[in-house]
Amino acid sequence: MSQTTTLPTVCLRCGRASQAESALPGCPWCLEEDLCSADGLDLWECVPDEDGWDGFVVGEEIGAGGMGVVFRARQLTPSRDVALKMLSAGLVERDGARRRLLAEAEALAELDHPGILPLYASGEKDGCPWLAMKLAGGGSLAGQIPAWDGRWEEIATLAAGLADAVQHAHERGVIHRDLKPANILFDDAGRAFVADFGLAKWTQRDGGQTVSQAVLGTPAFMAPEVARGGAGAATTAADVYGLGSILYQLVSGRPPFAGPTPVETARQVVADVVKPPRVHRAGIPRDLEAVVLKALSSEPGRRYATAAALAEDLRAFAAGRPVVARQPGPAGRAWLWARRHPLPAALAAGIFGIIIVSGTVLWGALTRAKAARADAEDLVAFMVRDLPSKVSHAGQLGLLDSAFADVAAYYARQDTSDPVALARKADFEAQWVGVLKRQGRVEEARQHAGRAVNSAALAARARSAGAGAWEVLGAAHRRQAELEILDAAFDDAQAHLNAANEALEEGLARHPGDAALLMEKVEMLNEKAFWNLKQNDPVAAVKAYTEAGEVLARIPAPKSEAGADRLAQLRLAAGSMMGEALMAAKKYDEATACFADQLSRVEAACASAPGNIPLQASLKVSLNHLADCLSRQPNRPVERLVELWRREEEVAAGLVANDKTNLQWQAEWALAALALANGARLQGDAAASREWLEKTVERLAPVPVGAHNEVL
Repeated sequence: MSQTTTLPTVCLRCGRASQAESALPGCPWCLEEDLCSADGLDLWECVPDEDGWDGFVVGEEIGAGGMGVVFRARQLTPSRDVALKMLSAGLVERDGARRRLLAEAEALAELDHPGILPLYASGEKDGCPWLAMKLAGGGSLAGQIPAWDGRWEEIATLAAGLADAVQHAHERGVIHRDLKPANILFDDAGRAFVADFGLAKWTQRDGGQTVSQAVLGTPAFMAPEVARGGAGAATTAADVYGLGSILYQLVSGRPPFAGPTPVETARQVVADVVKPPRVHRAGIPRDLEAVVLKALSSEPGRRYATAAALAEDLRAFAAGRPVVARQPGPAGRAWLWARRHPLPAALAAGIFGIIIVSGTVLWGALTRAKAARADAEDLVAFMVRDLPSKVSHAGQLGLLDSAFADVAAYYARQDTSDPVALARKADFEAQWVGVLKRQGRVEEARQHAGRAVNSAALAARARSAGAGAWEVLGAAHRRQAELEILDAAFDDAQAHLNAANEALEEGLARHPGDAALLMEKVEMLNEKAFWNLKQNDPVAAVKAYTEAGEVLARIPAPKSEAGADRLAQLRLAAGSMMGEALMAAKKYDEATACFADQLSRVEAACASAPGNIPLQASLKVSLNHLADCLSRQPNRPVERLVELWRREEEVAAGLVANDKTNLQWQAEWALAALALANGARLQGDAAASREWLEKTVERLAPVPVGAHNEVL
């Protein structure tokens, strides 16, 4: 969302009055002048009128920008071709323009890097400052964008070299502030150089060349904080954004933002979110896209900390290694290793043969004729119900994207009048919601939740609807309620919880004692109790938790292995449910005993099944509940609390290490660090408290704002 700022009545720069409002800072007339000038729309012709000019023989004009013009020239001593840059005639008398060109000369004099266009000489002629630089005869990157299409590793290598050059400047106190394809030049040998430091800023000193509210730079490649706060807001993070914007255009063929006017483009930079490059061009490697999007984070703190860190990730991608922006799980790391070591990988290929065969069988079953329909449905059921947990254990939730897309294509070909097929399709959509929610992809999850409700409602209304249709309808509405609670839309959440309850009651009226329906009823009541707690109604929460316990006691033994696992998880969580009810009623002693008993049972289960990820997640929840309850008591046992928080942090770290795509666990890992920061504070250890707070911030960095509001 954009920030709306009330403009000053009188502009301190131009003296004109305005009462308008804008998402951008400063006076609209000055803003238009800044942005248009930066885009090269404010030019005057300037041609030296002498052939011999301060030791140069000047040739034709080869370039022009918002501040100056560039000529091809021959330097007489030493004899070589150079690029001669000077102010446009209309800017010679402007002190700000003169200062910026002189500042560019000063900045270049401090820089000596093979990726920065070198300065050979500088001076003044008749009051006009000039610079003589290396002649880049290969043109600018802006004119070569189409030629880089699909050359992913070469793009990464090019951008890494540019990032090295920018890092060199940063280490010497210089921020470029106008990184864009037009300022990346090539020599005749194809070597790339960062050029045009005309808007450069010194981090330790600013000679007054920057007007604090001036929006200097090129809007399409400008960092949001600069577009919002003016050129004075630029830091090294703005240059990282500029490098990311160059990368974005290289991989997608267009800049991150492009409006009809410079001002509209700047407004988009401030108000809008960068679309993933794959929206514009399919086939971009996901790791490379992740690097681009991290560099273009709207919040400077979420970008790469330095240009060198960006360069390192780009080289990791080019070499087939994991990138920090998108850490793969074990399977992904194995694949990257195989790319780097093809011969050893070939020897190990037989180990993975069964996986390949399984995938082939799956696809064949999905596309077979109706005679094999039952086999296909069994495989689809496995993918929808069982595969998510198994893939999650391997740390590869992202692998489900393509698998679920195949299932979606399969259901798109099914007869939509068949209530059984509709129920299965709805179940698939509801399961997909859970996977997307765990990845922080809430908007996508919302779309699939809506489809699940629609398909399940059609299936349940059919005369031949079975218990599964009503179970899925209840689950679909519950999923919708979860998403609404995330957005604090409590009225909408209540409507979906009521709809879920009605569907489940109708299903139980038709199919009394059905285990799956009863388990979904427990899930719904737990969600309802959670909603009551968010509404500050502990009495209603106690009632819902109590009812959930009563329903749990009525559930018969499920026939399927998946159903048995689900029931075991619900029973294991029963102690937590009752503990939460007691704690909501402020019966802390009883709640503590309940949570302690629950923790003992979960620890016993973990001991009997080491490495079981769902049990580890239950252990983390149990530790958190007991610590939360103890912390609410008047004489809270600080040492015991710190012990519980430390164990919780260790379990959370293991969960995150197992699956870095699960942003719910990432957020809870951050929350565990925050608890330990509080524990250190209670123990009087200020240094440890600060250290844990820093870890909290670091761990929250990958979590999108709003994706896990309840945890945060």
